[in-house]
Amino acid sequence: MNTLNAGGHQTSNTSPEFTPREINVLTLACQLMTNQEIADKLGISEETVKTHRKNIMKKEGLSGKKAMTRFLTSQRLYQMLAIYH
Repeated sequence: MNTLNAGGHQTSNTSPEFTPREINVLTLACQLMTNQEIADKLGISEETVKTHRKNIMKKEGLSGKKAMTRFLTSQRLYQMLAIYH
């Protein structure tokens, strides 16, 4: 399994490395927050949140909202995010 270490670096060559802000967005998205709620919480624009989500999808090779939803609810993502909490 591929994970990110506490320094935000990959522990495997096959998993993309997420930026700290992408990790923030993913963490809040996993809490079922809307883009606007995430934007308000992080003090950024909704468009910036959308850009981060788009970049995450690209890194993971995802296409469409359903694929992103499946990704957000996957056990793998929860394990990756648990490193940061």
